[in-house]
Amino acid sequence: MALKRYRNKTCGYCGKNTGPNGEGEHVLPKCIYTKFGSPKIQRLKIPACPDCNNSWEADEAHFRAMLVICGPDPTAARRELWARSLRGLDRPDHGRKEALSIAQQFVPSPILNPYGRPYQRVFPHKDARVVRVLKKIVRGLTFYRTSQVIPEDLVDLQPAGPPLPTAYQNGLTALLTIPEIFSAKAFFADSGADSEVHSVWVLEFFGTVRFYALVERAGEDSSFHATSPEVL
Repeated sequence: MALKRYRNKTCGYCGKNTGPNGEGEHVLPKCIYTKFGSPKIQRLKIPACPDCNNSWEADEAHFRAMLVICGPDPTAARRELWARSLRGLDRPDHGRKEALSIAQQFVPSPILNPYGRPYQRVFPHKDARVVRVLKKIVRGLTFYRTSQVIPEDLVDLQPAGPPLPTAYQNGLTALLTIPEIFSAKAFFADSGADSEVHSVWVLEFFGTVRFYALVERAGEDSSFHATSPEVL
C-alpha cells in the first residue's frame, strides 16, 4: 500500500505526478544493504510513480552482483551480498540467464594466477545495466538534495581516474555514507554561474569501486575532459 507522503507528489525520476499509487523508491538499491547493517542507517527514499518505481528491479540485483565481485580482498559485507546474489542465480526461472549475463562480462587479465591462467576481471562502467542504476542513484540523490528532476541523458558517468579539478575537489560535500557499503560526495555549481555543469559526483561502493558522474545543465552540451583509465 502506498504511503500518503508519496501520493500525488512529483516523481523524482520522470517529473510526473505520482498519483494515488505513488510510492517511495529507494535511492540506493535496497538489495545492497547488508542484513547486519546498523538500524540507524538512513535508507533514503524519494517519491516515484509506479512505472519508475518498478523499472529498475531487474537491473538492481545484476548491479549488486557486478559490483561485489570487483576488487581484491572481499570484505564481510561483500561476502554476504555475493552469497545473496548466488541464491538468486540458483533460481530456476531466470537465474541461469542472469548467470550467463554476468559471466559474459568477464575478460582475461594480463596477470596470471598461481596456476598459470589469467585472472578474470570485469568493467562495470561498460555494462549498460550497471550504468543505468548508477545514473538512477545520482538522479535520486540530486532530487533528494535539490528537488530537481534530472533526465537520465544529462548524467555522464565514468570510472574514477585522475583526481578531479581542484575547484570541484575542494567543493565536495558528503551527502550519504553507508559504512562498508557506499559513499556519495557532490559538488553543486552556483545556479547563477555561467557554467555547463550542474553538479559533479564521486560515488564509491564497498571501498573498491569508484565512479565519477557529471550532471549537465539542461540544454547544455558538456562532458568530462579528464582522461580515465581503462581498468577500475
